Amino acid sequence: IAAKAPAEYTEKISRLADSIRRITPGAKIYFIAPWALAKRARPYEERGEQFRKALMEWCPENRCTGIDPNPFISSVLKESGEDEYMQDSLHPNTPKGIGLYCYAVLKADVKPTI
Repeated sequence: IAAKAPAEYTEKISRLADSIRRITPGAKIYFIAPWALAKRARPYEERGEQFRKALMEWCPENRCTGIDPNPFISSVLKESGEDEYMQDSLHPNTPKGIGLYCYAVLKADVKPTI
C-alpha cells in the first residue's frame, strides 16, 4: 500500500530494511528514489520531491545507500522529449526508456554509507 506522506514512506522502508537485515545481517541495502512522473501535475511533483528528499535524508542515518537518478532522467526527458522514452507518464518504453532509467541509476553519484 502506497505511503501518503514522507514520514510514512520512510517508516515503510525502515521496516523493509529491518526485515532484510534480520535475514542477512551484513547486507548492503540500496534504495532508489521514486521516479518523477513524466507528465506530472504540480501536487504530484511536490509529493515526489518530498518523498525523494525524505529517502535521501533517511538512508545515511540508517546505513543504507540512496540513489536518486531523477535529475538525470528529467534532464534527458526535457531535452529529448518524453514521447521518445516513455510509454505513459510513469512507465519507460522499450528499449530506449528502460535503457535511460537503467543508465541513470548506474550514473547516479552514489556515496556508500556503509
